[in-house]
Amino acid sequence: MSQDTDTIARYERFRQADPGNAELRLALGDLYHRAGRLDEALATFREGLAVNERVTALRSREASVLISLHRFAEAEASLRPLVQADPGNASLQHNLGLTLYHQHQFEAAREAFDAARANGGTEVEPETWAHLAYSSHQVGDMAQARSAATRWAELAPSGRAEGYLSLVELDCLDYAGAYQRARETLKSAPDNVDANVVSGVEALELQEMERADAHYTRASTLEPDNPRAWVGVALVRLYREEHARAIEAFKRALALAPRDTGTLVALGWTHFALKDYPAAEAVFRRAVALERNFGEAHGGLASALVMQNRRDEARATIAVARRLAPTGFGHIYAKAVLLGLEGKQELGAKLVDRAIEQPSRPGLPSLLDQARVFMSRRQLPLPPQVAELFKPRGIPAPGLKDDSTRP
Repeated sequence: MSQDTDTIARYERFRQADPGNAELRLALGDLYHRAGRLDEALATFREGLAVNERVTALRSREASVLISLHRFAEAEASLRPLVQADPGNASLQHNLGLTLYHQHQFEAAREAFDAARANGGTEVEPETWAHLAYSSHQVGDMAQARSAATRWAELAPSGRAEGYLSLVELDCLDYAGAYQRARETLKSAPDNVDANVVSGVEALELQEMERADAHYTRASTLEPDNPRAWVGVALVRLYREEHARAIEAFKRALALAPRDTGTLVALGWTHFALKDYPAAEAVFRRAVALERNFGEAHGGLASALVMQNRRDEARATIAVARRLAPTGFGHIYAKAVLLGLEGKQELGAKLVDRAIEQPSRPGLPSLLDQARVFMSRRQLPLPPQVAELFKPRGIPAPGLKDDSTRP
């Protein structure tokens, strides 16, 4: 008989001898909880509450077991009156935050974790900082997410904390810091999913596709419900012109994060590349419905409309996209096609020139330079619809090889 089992058996005998002793029930319930005997722990705490419902520690322990059982709404109901009676209790606030976070009530969860932080003084647990970072990240408060994740990594240095901090840095647009931290994290924690996702982004930017594939494959295998990992898998497949498999991966990502408009736009352009313009239009419209002010969604929609020769709708959509995202490629591409249809090919080509010469963000090569890297490293022809845009600009047409583009 193990020591824990022996201790549990001894406390069970004590309970039989003194059934009204709340302290005994607390101790026995804690032993059950620690041993993973969750149903017995819950029953023990509830038996104690039936005898003396005023023992708040029993109610708190009941909530802790419900959290372990993933019965978060019930746990929240148990915790609410306790937090109301003792709002300065950091442990209660933390546990309430957990119940809210797992019910996807992220703003309320953030408030609870922030209250736990404020009331914890200098003894705030690393997990409180971690969940404050998680919930802040979910609601888009990147300053608080970064601050909390940094403090978490300082208090409890680990691959988990450092990997997550690299992801937060990426979303704060600190690309250099994020990539450096992710690389360092992977040296000691090669299976950290967040660091693999961040390093996958870096590899995609550098068009190091074998490395990107390795990072995203590992991330999606280790954490199959991670939508970012599946977006990365999709982008690698798209680069390799495995369009059907890319669409499959995008759809898997969207099943996990159906409101992610960035993924929807990427899927829309994949349908566009396959010349399935009605499918592209449907996906872009879905993105617009979710985020009316997302200029790139309107730009993609404009491109899908113009390719179906629906010129008046395209013009109206171009105007919206240009207002929301003046440098967005989608509406510029759509405008160039419109000009071509109207016999103004030269003006359309100039618009495309300006678009492809702009880097996607400071410090990155332009679309033109990235296309050259693509050609020189992979020696693959560009899709015909893209090649038509690049042909006058020194990039070989499909099916041709040009050694002059090799580094």
